[in-house]
Amino acid sequence: MKKNNAYIVVGLGFGDEGKGTMTDYLCRKNDAMLVVRANGGSQAGHNVVTDDGRHHTFTQFGSGSFIPGVKTLLSRYMMWDPIILAEEASELSAATGEYMIDRHFIDRRAPVITQFHVAANRIKEWMRGKGRHGSCGRGIGELGSDLMYVPEEVVRAENLFDPRGTKKILEAIQKRKFLELQKLNIDWNDLPELLQDSRKILTDAAHPIVLAYEYEKMVRAYTILSAHEVNAMIRENTAVFECAQGVLLDEWHGFHPYTTWTTTLQTNPLEILKEAGFEGKTETIGVTRCYSTRHGAGPFVTEDENFRDIYPGENNYFGEWQGSFRTGYFDGVAFRYALECLRHYGRIDSLAITHLDAFERKEALPFADLYTGENGEAIRNLKPAYDRDLSYQQALTEMIMKAKPMITGTWHTTEEVIKYMQKTGRVPVKYVSYGPASGQKQTLIAARKEENC
Repeated sequence: MKKNNAYIVVGLGFGDEGKGTMTDYLCRKNDAMLVVRANGGSQAGHNVVTDDGRHHTFTQFGSGSFIPGVKTLLSRYMMWDPIILAEEASELSAATGEYMIDRHFIDRRAPVITQFHVAANRIKEWMRGKGRHGSCGRGIGELGSDLMYVPEEVVRAENLFDPRGTKKILEAIQKRKFLELQKLNIDWNDLPELLQDSRKILTDAAHPIVLAYEYEKMVRAYTILSAHEVNAMIRENTAVFECAQGVLLDEWHGFHPYTTWTTTLQTNPLEILKEAGFEGKTETIGVTRCYSTRHGAGPFVTEDENFRDIYPGENNYFGEWQGSFRTGYFDGVAFRYALECLRHYGRIDSLAITHLDAFERKEALPFADLYTGENGEAIRNLKPAYDRDLSYQQALTEMIMKAKPMITGTWHTTEEVIKYMQKTGRVPVKYVSYGPASGQKQTLIAARKEENC
């Protein structure tokens, strides 16, 4: 019997590399009928444009959902928001003409982002002022913190069928988040109009019970799976594991504190496959643009205003909490750093280069292969910490925020980009993309071992 394959899509930057559009393409090319959301949460903004012009920004549905029959599984590592999910289901159903919840499945262990997490997240980010971390304002960090420090007070998908039990957990979350803000000496009367709803959510004693019954009503329409059912689904399908954000935002290997509260590497997908007893072939694909981008605050060594309008069709240009989209030329130092992190935890089998249509707007694309440090030293490689040492990662952040990029070359053709990526990354470029639709992508070579590059 033919064994199914698994494709793991990982971003090599700060997010926005094109993971959604590559997920759609891989599903179509490989007849993959399952997309597994492997990390992150409702903050994802994975854009897909079909060949016939339909567009959707995927947050909690898999980015292969435009394809008839393709299912989505929210894994036990996915932080999900039932209210945002219902809104997306309605939008996507209108775009496809199908009732999309029928193709959506949730692991019973998947943790729930509540309105209390979102409210606390937004207020804390506002209180940071100019020291903002670049949060999306979707409650990811607040839930991530709870999962680490108070996992017994986290709502799971399976809890939602019991509104009374859910109410007790929600009351604990509301109380804890309120007290956390009190310890920060918040002046509740000083909150702007933008945060008045957040204030009400955290101070209204009746909100937990109202929210618990709202969740219970919603969950009746969702399909919640046991661990056994999840494992069977993984084994029985060719799947694309759609990771969120990028390696440079990873909770332990990103540039702290401008990071997310989830792992963005291939580790979650590999653990899911292992738990399922998956025996097929696995391909880990690193996705990168041919220039650099970033949302939110934090280090961005190659940022350049001349790249501001490089992609006029950008769908994620502005975020209410993150601010404007940031762009710059390609950063070879950060590229090698991301690949080093992935290699530590497993294989990196191939690269996908997106947005190569940038050459339609710029005759040449410069790239930086070196930094100049604060004392004039040349920096070619960055070394990550693998012992969860956030003080080390913060020192690394402070160092690169003082560094200056050294433009070491310029690309004039797609072929030059591919040659550079393969040589400096020691990974074959297998996929290239010249636009958002699947018809604007190509597969160049069969997968092969890194040492052949």
